[in-house]
Parts: sequence; structure tokens; C-alpha cells
Amino acid sequence: MKFKLPLTILIALVFVFYFSPVKGESVQQKSFQYYDSTTYQQYLSGNWTELIRNGKEALVSGYDYKNLRLRMGFAYFFRKNYRIAEDHFHKALQFDSYDTVAALYFNLSCQAAGRSSELYYVKGTKKPYKFLEFAYADAGKMVAGKGNISAALSDSNIYYKELIQPVSRTYGSLGLNFRPLPRLSVFLGYSLIELTDKKSYGFYSVNAVRDSVVDRQFTTDYFYSFPLQKNMEEKEFKNKQSSFYLNLSYFPFPGIKITPAFHYLKIDASRVFATSTTTAMTDTAWYNKTDTSWHTFDYTSYNYKITGSDTSYYDYVLSLAIDKEIGKFSCGISGTYARMLDQKIYQVGASLSWYPLGNSDLYAHSSLTYQINDTTSTAVFEQMAGGKLFKYSWLEGFFTWGQLKNFNEKNAYLVYNQVYPVKMRWGLTFYPYIGKHLEVMLMYRYQKIGLLLTTSSLSETSTSVTNPNFTFSMVTSGLKWKF
Repeated sequence: MKFKLPLTILIALVFVFYFSPVKGESVQQKSFQYYDSTTYQQYLSGNWTELIRNGKEALVSGYDYKNLRLRMGFAYFFRKNYRIAEDHFHKALQFDSYDTVAALYFNLSCQAAGRSSELYYVKGTKKPYKFLEFAYADAGKMVAGKGNISAALSDSNIYYKELIQPVSRTYGSLGLNFRPLPRLSVFLGYSLIELTDKKSYGFYSVNAVRDSVVDRQFTTDYFYSFPLQKNMEEKEFKNKQSSFYLNLSYFPFPGIKITPAFHYLKIDASRVFATSTTTAMTDTAWYNKTDTSWHTFDYTSYNYKITGSDTSYYDYVLSLAIDKEIGKFSCGISGTYARMLDQKIYQVGASLSWYPLGNSDLYAHSSLTYQINDTTSTAVFEQMAGGKLFKYSWLEGFFTWGQLKNFNEKNAYLVYNQVYPVKMRWGLTFYPYIGKHLEVMLMYRYQKIGLLLTTSSLSETSTSVTNPNFTFSMVTSGLKWKF
């Protein structure tokens, strides 16, 4: 009797550990017929929530087949979770690459999920694309900036100042996108930027100044001083940049995009220089009345001469980017090589996009770029977020941290090769709905840049260059016609 209680406990444990797995297995291992019938009925009734639940359970149980993937794709599609729907339609196409329904809804899902450049084509059917996909044009203009910087001399220790600042900017571009193959998209672009800048000079000059003339009995005497005279001069100069851009987007597999790009820039530039000059001068010292002779003296005049010249040169950027779609996320890496102003510049970057709802109703994009040139290195981080305001209309906003100088972005489509470093920027972009074929873009950009201020002082052996702040805005509008 004393072993009765321990024996009872042992028998109970044996029953628990022996029979429980069998019972659990019988619950988990439902038949293929069960899942196929259940998900089909839920598909017919439009019970998407339960279809997704049972579909996930079937996949965990090892039942993976075309019709299940199609049903789950429709469930996510009609719940507007297009990025997950695309995954299931892609899986269905892996089972049957000629399924036109799966191909159609794969393409519709990509278009609604922010992957409009990706599509699937079933051979022998009507092409879901046109050779000329769209034409694009935009134009922008600078809004007057603010800055209280001057080249005027105010410190007696400083004998020379030179300030370069922007006056006006106009921008325009044209682009065409072609689809020669289902997995290959080609974008060709041309842009023209016209810039007007201003150079201001503050400097001292030394010349003889006649102070007085004294008339004596036999002579007339002339008296001079040689003061430092403050001078201020300004001169505008113009630059023009025309550029040609080529971008290839290749999709070796659904969800993977490889993008090589090339940007070629031709710059026609005006240059303005201030050159220190010394000039030998002669002036009257006194006049001899007895023999009517004039007597002179020699001295050296110190000044600056403002001259200009025209030149042209070429820059270029090579870029390669790879993007991978992973459910509600899109990950990317990129690298560029550039030649700008005779410098070699390298950039490497990584990006992450997130679509929390599985569609373009709400999204965020983060990017980090590391730049290395011949002398320095810098990191640039940008955060963008956007979403749908109302039907077919979106609003985006972004903020950038880090200095942009000889910098490129958007697969080398945008190139910052001006003399001014961009210290900070933010902006808003609005996409209002116009029609099936026409898209409109309205963009506002606010930038804080560093001007170029060169200073020479008596206490320093070399000149110093600083970048005082200057802010301005750019307003851009664009049109896109989809064929």
C-alpha cells in the first residue's frame, strides 16, 4: 500500500507524455482535403481573415500548392495588403509560370505597393506594358534667400575679403522611360541648370592723395598723404550645366532589382578673379616759378584688379544599386564613383523602406550614405515619410542630416557639384490626382548652404576660407504622362 501513491503518479505521467503528443499531432495534422476545402469555401464567401489564418496553418503543416497561394494572394489583395499579396501570387507563378490570373494580380499588386516598375509577363499573351512607358518633365526656380554676410571691411586687421553667393537658379529636365523587355526598364534624361552667382570684394588700396597746395614766392608746393582706402566691388557671373542621364532597371527575379546608372555633366562656367596689383606712379612735387619747371616724384600704387574668363569642363558619375523586396520592407545597397572638379569621389550607401500597411497608403524611407574624397569623408542620413491624403493623392516630407558637397543621390540622378556645401535641407512633395494618364508633382525644398568667404588678415600668414550660413528655397513642378 505504501507504493500505491507513487505508482499512481508514475502511471499518470506515462499517460501524459505518451498520449499528449499523439493527441496534439492529430489536431495539427489536418488533411490536405480539409485545408483545400476550407480555404476554397472561405474564398467563395470572401472571408479573408479566416482564409489567411487557415492558409498559414496549411503552410506550416507542409501543404503548399498553387491554388492555396492564389487564394491567400486574393485575401491579402482585397484587404489592400498588396506587398504580401504579391509574395503569394509570385509563389503561385512558381508552381505554374503560365497562370495568367496570377500574373495579372502580381502586376496589379506591384503597382499598388510602390513597385510600379516591376511586372511579370506570360509568354504568348498580350504584353502588359508598352515600349514607351512614360514621358516626364519638370522645372524649378530658386526663391530669394536670406543671409547677412558681407565682404565689406570692418576689422582693421583684415585687408581683403572675397564672398561668393547665389543670386538665381533655374532648373528644367526632360525624361523618357522605355520597356524594351519585360524585365528591363530604361530611363533617358536631359537636364539644364542655369545659375547666376555674385562675387563681392572688400579690399584696401593705397594711392597718393593731394592734401594741399601751398603757393610761395618762388615755388608752388604740393603736399600728399598715402592713406589706406576701403573699397567694395561686386560682379555677377553665370554658369550653365547641361547633363545626360542613363538608368537601367533590371529584374533578374521578382523582388530583386539591379540598377546601373551613368550621369554625364557638361559645365560652361564664368570665372571672376581679383588680382593684387602694384603700379609705378608719378605725380607733381613742386613748381619752380623762376624757370617755370615742374618737378615730380615717383611712388607705388597698391590695388586689386577684377578680371573674368570663361571655361568649360566635364564631370561624370557611375552608380550601381541593388534592391531586395522582403514583405513589407525594401532593402537596398548602392555604390558610386565620380569625377568632379578633378577629384575622385566614392560613395557607399544603404537604404530601408517600410510599408506598414502593405501598400502605399503609408510608408517611410531611410538612407545612410558614406562619402570619401581625396581629402575628407562624411556621412549623410535622410529620413522620408509619406502617405495618402485622399484618393490617389499623396504627400511626402523629408529631412536630411549631413553635408552635401560633390554629392549624388537617387541612383546618381541628382548631383550636387556646386561650390556651396549643403548643410541642411528639408522639403515637402505633393502628388495630386489628375487622371489615369497624367501625374502632377509639386515640390518645395528648403536648404541651408555655406557660402564661400575668403579672408586675409595681417596677423595670419595664409588666407582662411569659411562657410557662413545662407538659406533659400526651391519650388519645382513636374508632369508625368503615362502611355
